[in-house]
Amino acid sequence: MVDGKVFPERLGGEGLIYTEAEDKVTLEKIRDVYFVRAENVVGVVYNSKSGSTKLKWEHKTDEKGRLVGEASVNSVIKLVEAGIITEESFKKSSKN
Repeated sequence: MVDGKVFPERLGGEGLIYTEAEDKVTLEKIRDVYFVRAENVVGVVYNSKSGSTKLKWEHKTDEKGRLVGEASVNSVIKLVEAGIITEESFKKSSKN
């Protein structure tokens, strides 16, 4: 099911995925991943299991936000493929 308000979360240790929201309800747990429905998301934290990617997204306006941190090449490719960042914005930020 595709629902833009449902997010995966993995808490603790390696591979942290955490959604900061004004209202959040846990829907289901599958293995070590919780699925939550979040209203008014204010931030998302992601740290890869390998430790090569550590990102934080912060809400700014409407559906737009600011993504900060360090990412592996593989993570950047996945972010571009998912439409989270554009190739142009990545190229511009990597020149700074």
